[in-house]
Amino acid sequence: MRNVLGSSTFERFARARTLLPEHEWIFRDASQTLRLLRWQQARIGIARNTSASELPPALLSRHDRHVLKRGFRSILRLLEFTGDTPWIADL
Repeated sequence: MRNVLGSSTFERFARARTLLPEHEWIFRDASQTLRLLRWQQARIGIARNTSASELPPALLSRHDRHVLKRGFRSILRLLEFTGDTPWIADL
């Protein structure tokens, strides 16, 4: 059976970019934010020998906190976009 939605969030974002090219930037930004967040989780998890399911700000540099803060805006845009359903008609 063909996996229409993809097997990972990154694949789903890539698929969404092709299905909704006029909104590709939303999915590209969300994918970049997820990649950054996962990298931070891996870095902190390895350093502290934890799952890093939480990222205490004290463990992040000022620059990293600023980058993640911008990333949260891209996730908010993604949530707002998917919550407003007219895009479904474009599929």
